[in-house]
Amino acid sequence: MADTLGNVQIPASASDSPLGDPTLGILLQFFKAALTASLTNVWAVACPNVPVVKTIDARDPEDLSLTTTELPGLFLDRDGYDPIVWQSADYNFVPSRLRLWWVLPRLELKWRRQRSNIVHAATAGLLFANYWTGRVPGLVFPGDDDPVAATKGSLFTKFAKLWSINFGKSGPDKLKLDVDGKKQVFDCVVWNIVLGEKLGEDSSLHAKALLGLQDSIANSGLPLVFVGVRTIPLTGMLGTASSMPGSLEPGYT
Repeated sequence: MADTLGNVQIPASASDSPLGDPTLGILLQFFKAALTASLTNVWAVACPNVPVVKTIDARDPEDLSLTTTELPGLFLDRDGYDPIVWQSADYNFVPSRLRLWWVLPRLELKWRRQRSNIVHAATAGLLFANYWTGRVPGLVFPGDDDPVAATKGSLFTKFAKLWSINFGKSGPDKLKLDVDGKKQVFDCVVWNIVLGEKLGEDSSLHAKALLGLQDSIANSGLPLVFVGVRTIPLTGMLGTASSMPGSLEPGYT
C-alpha cells in the first residue's frame, strides 16, 4: 500500500475534489447537512427563503472576495498541525487543527436578538451529528455500500478517513470581510476543531523512521552489530510509547 495521510497519498497528486482538500470537502458537506437539519425551522423564520448554507469553501473567508448572494456561507481551513502520535506499528495519526466559520447574512434587528438561540442550536446540531450518530439522513457519499446509509446517511468519518475528531472552543464572533468590493463586518459562528488523520496505513513511514535512526547510528562511527530480530519499544524516541514488530535491534560490541 502507498503511504497516506488521511485522504492524501504520498507522493501527492492534484486532488479531484472541487474544494481542493478532499478531507475538508467531505467535512464541509457533513457540517452543512448537520446545520441544515438542526436549524431549518428557526432559520425559516429568521431569514425566510434563504438556505441555512448557500456556499461552502475550504478556505479562510478573510482571504476571499465574496458577494452578499453567497451568504450564509460555511468555510473551513487548516490552521496547523501538532506532533505525530504513535499508537502502534499500523495505526498512527497526525493531529490537524481546523477552524470552521458559519458567516451570516444581514439579519433584521429583531432576529439579531435571536443570535444566541441560533448559535446554540447550530452548535448542538454539529455536536449531536458528530459525537452521537456520525450521520445525517439524506447525505450519502458516492460508493457507500453500507446498508443503513440509504435511511440514516453515510458515516462521515469513514469517507474522511479520520482517526478522531473533536470540537474545542466555539462561539459567536465578527469578521471584517471583503464583500461586494468593500470591507464590511459580518456576524459569524466559529468552531475550533482537531482532527486525527491516519498516517501510513502500511506503517512504511514508521519503518522508514526506524531505519533512518539505524542509519544514523551506523554512520556515527560506533561499532554496530544486529543481535536479532525482535520488537523494539520506541518509548521516548519518537514521541509516545509504541512498538515495531519485526524490526532489527541494534547492539554494541
